[in-house]
Amino acid sequence: MSTPKLFVYGSLAPSGSNRHILSRLRGRWESAEITGRLVQICRGCDAGYLALTSGSQRVPGWSFSSQQLHALWPILDQFEGQNYCRQLTRIRIRNDDCEAFAYFLRSGPGCPGTRAIRTSKRRPGNARFNYW
Repeated sequence: MSTPKLFVYGSLAPSGSNRHILSRLRGRWESAEITGRLVQICRGCDAGYLALTSGSQRVPGWSFSSQQLHALWPILDQFEGQNYCRQLTRIRIRNDDCEAFAYFLRSGPGCPGTRAIRTSKRRPGNARFNYW
């Protein structure tokens, strides 16, 4: 059985602000890419969060392989939240296609039959709006 893989492109990446979530596992990082599109989901946010949707662009990122990933799925699912879904998809590592899980925005075809849930809340004293 092959080692489970997770494709990441943002805050979970090795230099990302939430890298500590995956750092508790033993695993292997490799440069990777996925076919899709990144869209900004937080208008006006300084953080500039991006979400993966279907598309035809080459999106660079990282593949994290670990036999321990299965134990972290519930934590990752909760971290990503209700607007994302984990789907098995194709990625490319060093000119080889392989399967990996990736988190897609629910409004994209990566998660058929679902829609993004918009919960725009205004923070007191702040004009920013969030999409989660």
